[in-house]
Amino acid sequence: MAFTATVHEVDGEFTVNVPENVAREHGLREGLAVDVDIIDNKLVLRHRRSKYTVEELLAQCDFSLPMSEEDREWDAMRPVGRELI
Repeated sequence: MAFTATVHEVDGEFTVNVPENVAREHGLREGLAVDVDIIDNKLVLRHRRSKYTVEELLAQCDFSLPMSEEDREWDAMRPVGRELI
């Protein structure tokens, strides 16, 4: 994905604005620390997502959809370890 951005100077530091849809798609948010590399004259930003909250994971789910046959079978299985229900 490529887009055009404008460089701004703020208090002696340079910033680049990322469009909101691109930021959301890639999990960027204000205050997120990123690694910055310059490779072959390209500015490369990377962030590592190490933890997700239950709320973030559940927000991706559509509970109005019917369960697949495989999911129903899995849901009906007896516990085999120390699962919490």
